[in-house]
Amino acid sequence: MKILRVTNQSMMDETYKVRFDVFVHEQHVPKELELDEYDDQAIHVIALNEQDEVVGCGRLILNASSAKIGRVAVRKEYRKLHFGKAICEELIRIAQSENIQKITLGAQLSAVEFYKKLGFTEYGTVYMDANIKHIHMVYSGV
Repeated sequence: MKILRVTNQSMMDETYKVRFDVFVHEQHVPKELELDEYDDQAIHVIALNEQDEVVGCGRLILNASSAKIGRVAVRKEYRKLHFGKAICEELIRIAQSENIQKITLGAQLSAVEFYKKLGFTEYGTVYMDANIKHIHMVYSGV
């Protein structure tokens, strides 16, 4: 398993393929909601399997002293193999290297326990995003 920072358009195209497979095709998120204005400014990472195939991705949006993790996606057949954990740990590491004081994310309710194991805590109330229930979470390990 390798986690790499996206540095060129070819890598970004692979990121989009994973996101569309997971969010648009599998979870039925409208494709017009999947790509947004933050993609150009975010730091993106990809996860590669042993054959150097892109099997997961995530992004980090920096904003002064805070950052938001988002678009964490792992292809179905690679879930439960710690790719998601490695992606998030790398995004947290990047945020910490930028002296970020607060890291947040919007978790699908089905992923709350996953993020709790990484050191995130829920706050606020459940909200809908792309017809999927989410809750805000904040990283308490910074």
